[in-house]
Amino acid sequence: SHRVFRTFNLLGLPRDAASEAQHLGLQSLTFVPTPASSQEGYFYASTGISGDVYIYEVPLLSEGAVQSASSVKLWSPLASTAAAVHHVEGMAYADGHLFVCYNVEDSTRLLIFQLLASGLPGRLREQHQLDVQHVADLAVRKSTEEEWQMFFICQDKRNVYGYAFRFLEGFRLHPYCEQDLAPHQNDAGVLPKMMALAVGSFWWLLMW
Repeated sequence: SHRVFRTFNLLGLPRDAASEAQHLGLQSLTFVPTPASSQEGYFYASTGISGDVYIYEVPLLSEGAVQSASSVKLWSPLASTAAAVHHVEGMAYADGHLFVCYNVEDSTRLLIFQLLASGLPGRLREQHQLDVQHVADLAVRKSTEEEWQMFFICQDKRNVYGYAFRFLEGFRLHPYCEQDLAPHQNDAGVLPKMMALAVGSFWWLLMW
């Protein structure tokens, strides 16, 4: 059993009644700490309705069982066209950067933004296309001064795909993946899909 101690309403978050069965609730959510917020940070939220990201200040430090969050900004990381709206499938914050991923046909598009001192999105630092299909979310942590670890969760398989990443250099296989899957790029410049790690060991990898 579980108990809900507090509830926060994200006012203005869109819902599409015609497609509620497919897009019900949040698609992704991440917290960005910043001293510019009276609540010590902002929540970035996305849905399957549009490609926008909704930035909220949630009253974490005040009292009350049910409260409403304040809207800070509506942000569009990737311009959507009328023909194809690109939904934000996953977001993660790590060390002053926001990592945003999309499903684009049979691959994942990753955009990496630097965050301003205000806690709001700044310039796009890098973007990459990865051969990971049907991504549902991602987790990121900075492991060394120059290297990051990224884990992508798939929607249709109970798998997690792990990479080590460096700016200007790109991706390579995570150290815990099989050594015989040597990283390389194909003619299209897209990284090959790597060994899937079981979801059951996902948190073990993150906490290592």
